[in-house]
Amino acid sequence: MTRIAIADDHAFFRSGLNSALLAMGHEVVASVASGELALVAVRDEQPDLLLLDVRMKTMGGAEVLARLREANSRIPVIALTAELTNDDLIALMKARVDGIVFKYEPESVLRDAIETVTTGEKFISKDLMEKAFAILLNGSPSDSGLDALSDQELRIARAVATGMRNRDIGQSMGITEGTVKVHLHKIFKKLNISTRTELAVLLSGRDG
Repeated sequence: MTRIAIADDHAFFRSGLNSALLAMGHEVVASVASGELALVAVRDEQPDLLLLDVRMKTMGGAEVLARLREANSRIPVIALTAELTNDDLIALMKARVDGIVFKYEPESVLRDAIETVTTGEKFISKDLMEKAFAILLNGSPSDSGLDALSDQELRIARAVATGMRNRDIGQSMGITEGTVKVHLHKIFKKLNISTRTELAVLLSGRDG
């Protein structure tokens, strides 16, 4: 049995994760909603493992992990995420993350990850490792600007560049037109642009 702390700012996800971990035979010693509380939980509860959400409002997972390592904590940490930007990946790798698991992956993947990192091994896919090395080799992960986009944002950006309307993009991706608009606003802000034409030009240079 592994004593596990969970840090994720979505209560519904924490509840489901807690149930899954109990079913696996583990003990959840802390379940918190912020990075700050994650640091407190590690200090006070001394868990065997920390499951850490990458995206939290006030302190993200990479910052939590960096602070733990700065404090010489050797606790194994598995990063949990729905999507992973290049900046996220590099920050996690630099902070010596032990495992990375996507939230959409089956429960068996998390089970394997826990078993792996608690024996001192890394649980990071070959694809992610190769991607991290390529980014570090070629310079800053944000050099192109487009690397700041999440996988979903990049898919939306590419669809926009082909001339697709927001409604059609939403239908093709299984999301609402309003959600597409929200993502597009974030894309424009990240890339410091204001029109779909500018986005198409940027992507033609990246993908052409």
